[in-house]
Amino acid sequence: MKRFFEILAVVALVVSCSKVEDVQYNNEFVLTGYSAVDSRTEFGTPDADKIPYFWSAGDYIWLGTVRSKAIAERCKAAQFKWENEPSTFGDYHVFYNMTGSDKNAKVLASQTADGNLGNDGDFGYALADEYKTFVLEHKTSYIWFDTTSSDVSEKLVSISVTAVDGVCLAGEREYDYVNDAWCADVVNGANRVVLNFGEGVVLKPENEGVFAAMVTLPSAVGGTELTIVYTFADGATFTEVRSPKKDLTAGAVQRVATTIAKADLKSEPQMRVLTFEDADCKGNVELGSNKYYWSEFIPSGMQASSGHGSYWWVDETNTELMFEPVAGDFGFYGGHAGISNYVGTDWQNEGSYMYDLQAYNVTGGHSGTNFNTHFGYIDTYDSGFGMNNTLPSLTFWDGEARVIDHMWVTNTTYVYNQLQAAGFGSTYVLSDESTFKIVAYGFESEDDNEPTKAEFYLLNKGKQFVTEWTKWDLSVLGKVVKVSFNMEGSEDMIGDYGLSVPAYFAYDDVAVIF
Repeated sequence: MKRFFEILAVVALVVSCSKVEDVQYNNEFVLTGYSAVDSRTEFGTPDADKIPYFWSAGDYIWLGTVRSKAIAERCKAAQFKWENEPSTFGDYHVFYNMTGSDKNAKVLASQTADGNLGNDGDFGYALADEYKTFVLEHKTSYIWFDTTSSDVSEKLVSISVTAVDGVCLAGEREYDYVNDAWCADVVNGANRVVLNFGEGVVLKPENEGVFAAMVTLPSAVGGTELTIVYTFADGATFTEVRSPKKDLTAGAVQRVATTIAKADLKSEPQMRVLTFEDADCKGNVELGSNKYYWSEFIPSGMQASSGHGSYWWVDETNTELMFEPVAGDFGFYGGHAGISNYVGTDWQNEGSYMYDLQAYNVTGGHSGTNFNTHFGYIDTYDSGFGMNNTLPSLTFWDGEARVIDHMWVTNTTYVYNQLQAAGFGSTYVLSDESTFKIVAYGFESEDDNEPTKAEFYLLNKGKQFVTEWTKWDLSVLGKVVKVSFNMEGSEDMIGDYGLSVPAYFAYDDVAVIF
């Protein structure tokens, strides 16, 4: 309800439902609601014009705890209907509430700047008179933004307002209509509200009317600080701190008028994520083996040894990450990566090499369905049999150095089985000292001889297994052109032929900072 986009410069708006007809059919019950300028705190634009308020198409009200039918059109006076007269607690207590129910309001922390504040948590109360009419009194608060610029060409995509800790701008709160006051407790409270503009809006050089508004709970912000962040489509931001002189009181609107200059924008780092989902394929380069979509790499069986792991791939125009298989003494087995969507929990029966693309104990990728399985390590066995002499790596297709912020990793069923079974027929038994880990090496250049290092334990202290998608912070590696991965086990996992545990792990959602 309450569209904030028009300025009332002359007279009233005439729409079909503003003409109220006192008509009832059968047992139908009707209340007529008015939403007029006079029922609201007035606030003006620089030329002192007033702002009209309307019921919005789709609005409904609650009579006690019973909801009316939704109205079909925007109007100044609306007829709200019920099939039968609701059984209410005494008088006609009316609540306007589109996100909660009856007197229990819910102001959203993420709102949409489409002008319909009802869908964001706008809340009002009225007591209908003997003629079954009412004028709504608004009990939430509002922040009106009119934002201008003469040289910013990028579209504005969001405005966020953050209050000091302990001040709730959004959340669920009960309205005490008997005492005309809000109850003290706020459930799921948030001190930050984000107003989203979808694909974005272009700022204009001067005020041409009310730009947008957000709903808040009445809050004691007077004398505190509100941090307001304007975010643009290219990731740039403008931040200002306001010190309101008065609180956000029920029904009141506080205006924030801001002019933003291009020189004042701050470019924030952008996070891009490699998800291995087909919908996120953004590149123009055909991937290895003339395949384009990630799912094209997934074999019909759960085994990488079919040659499936011998391809390379690149996430062009997104993270720019690229992988090429490493040739060892046994071909691609020196190091490969296999796109997969296979998962399972039966580690005893599905824990052999025939299931080396299966992630253990998860329902799919960390996000979506697909993920990647990694194989490769340096074989320290010195008999000359060593088949892994080069670490498989992630590099950047365009050659630029960047920070890989994190990835999500978990165990494969194959590894989980071999750790539980003490691996490849070996006789060791896991002890409190047993560990199996991934070691990542970050290279800031191709000739970097002192790479940075990060570790992640797939098994720690003999009992702590990773059995769910877990975030691994790789930002500690710094800005890199390459990250290589090694797999290391504790001494009890080194058998007659080197590492007794298969050198696999699954990973997904690799985040790169641009």
